[in-house]
Amino acid sequence: MSAQTVNRREFVRGLLAAASAGPLVERTAQAGPGPFAELPPGTERVALSLRMLARQAAAADRPDRFLSKQVETLGGISYLEGYTLDERGPGDVVLFGHRSLARPALHLDDLVANVRSIAEHRGYPRCSLDPRPAGIRAIQAALAGEPTALAAAQIPALVDRLAKALGPQQVVVEGVPRNSRHAHVMVDADYHMKKVSQGHVKLPDVDSYLQIACGGHGAAVSAGLTMSRFWFRLAPGAPQLEQDEGIVALTNAAVRVLTEKQQADAAGQLHDVGQDDPAAVAFAQQMSGRFSSLTSRVPAYAELENLFRLRALLLGMAQRGVLQAAGMSLDRFLPSYAYRAERPMPAALPGLANHAISGSRVAVVCGGVSMQMQVTRASFHPAAGDWLFDLRRRIIFTRPSADALAWVVDRRK
Repeated sequence: MSAQTVNRREFVRGLLAAASAGPLVERTAQAGPGPFAELPPGTERVALSLRMLARQAAAADRPDRFLSKQVETLGGISYLEGYTLDERGPGDVVLFGHRSLARPALHLDDLVANVRSIAEHRGYPRCSLDPRPAGIRAIQAALAGEPTALAAAQIPALVDRLAKALGPQQVVVEGVPRNSRHAHVMVDADYHMKKVSQGHVKLPDVDSYLQIACGGHGAAVSAGLTMSRFWFRLAPGAPQLEQDEGIVALTNAAVRVLTEKQQADAAGQLHDVGQDDPAAVAFAQQMSGRFSSLTSRVPAYAELENLFRLRALLLGMAQRGVLQAAGMSLDRFLPSYAYRAERPMPAALPGLANHAISGSRVAVVCGGVSMQMQVTRASFHPAAGDWLFDLRRRIIFTRPSADALAWVVDRRK
């Protein structure tokens, strides 16, 4: 590190110390060269005080208690980037990220559900949509009586019979309350992905699993019932975080679709088998490679990405004890808060089945969302250059007052 950098940092430390005893010092700064230097068009970078959030939401112990929109939507943050410390006064932990009409905002319900999940050691949030064994047996019986070659006019009736035979898929939720907004986001994203896998919903540059299984991408074609499990999870090695003095940024929280081939026994129970289904792998790879861009088209995917990023940052805070350092803690954060967006979670959702003429193949999929992740000391890495240090400086010195809840740090028209 150069002497010039050291001197500049000492100068900023002095400004921070002076600001803690008096009015904020106004400064302008240029964006650093890091991955967050360039905002997408029509986006604001906003900061959110967790201390003021807790203070303004402290009385929300009933769903009918008023909450401002700024509190309820976490300042409108729709893509979390990281957190920083504001050591002036009583101390604060400040979240920062994008605010944009192109993406749905996080909600206080999401934050509280994750905080409680971590503080109470409930296990990681997860969901699954699983076909009932009776439904699998019914599909096997229905297919046994079908000819291998079908006329096009016969296909709709067959698909209808198979969907009815499959019946509803059980909805399983763990790690967060079943009726919570968090749980509904996971289930909605998972159900949408299953519709894509079977060709009920079309997405750009993504072939359905059924389409691939019936001859695309060099996959082997065979007649009969195809079963695979697909689920959303963070990419291997994620999350990764970069850090500088008093600030941490989430630089890798890539969401991927994973897969495993399954086989049904005579009782209709599904079991993972120790081999890859080339068609399932190809579909999972397409979805994984396109997921980031698909968040702008599918709100449920953007909300799911928000939840992965939120949990990664909260685990990072817990690992570093930053809330305790600011006089707060996970287990005492809004202990009486009553969820605003709870709604009943159905016990099951309609089963999905589809059919392709080539190869006379029927696809049945199950799976879910797994938010299992670990944040350890090895997950944190020193920031390259001064971009994070400069970002922290902008966040601190754009704060309009000590009791500000949320404020704009950068803006791009």
